[in-house]
Amino acid sequence: MPQESVLVLEERRLVSALWDPVDRQRVPQWRTWCTERTKTGDLLMEYKDRLTSHEPNGRARAMQELQKEPVDTVARVLGEALLDSNWPVCSELADGLAALGTGCSRDALLKALKARRHHIRSAAVKALSRLGDPSLKEPIAELADDPSYEVRQDVAEALGRLGQAG
Repeated sequence: MPQESVLVLEERRLVSALWDPVDRQRVPQWRTWCTERTKTGDLLMEYKDRLTSHEPNGRARAMQELQKEPVDTVARVLGEALLDSNWPVCSELADGLAALGTGCSRDALLKALKARRHHIRSAAVKALSRLGDPSLKEPIAELADDPSYEVRQDVAEALGRLGQAG
């Protein structure tokens, strides 16, 4: 379900809750949820073009500005930008996610392993291998038969690196 429709449904629930005394207790929780979802969506729209731009200075400024936000929000925005990026920008975004080192950033990199573009999958494999977590061997190994030679090569290197770490 697209984000907009989820927000519209939640807004309707909020409005109906104002009339229902039982649901009034949940209004603050819904407001917080809607605000966080809207904020992440707004940040994504604001930074996505700048983060995927081929202008290095613009990307660097966007990354600096984005660092003022909560870490999980940054990870979500970087993860979404990564899925729409081109080479070599995807490598920078994947490295940024790996540098965050949070569960949300790890999830974003795991999601990028299923990207359509081979350069995104390759960047995600490299970034995940730098985390040094042996539990990542299995999701990375699933790409051992990837159609892209570059991805297969990066998978072999990553599995070797993770094998030494484990």
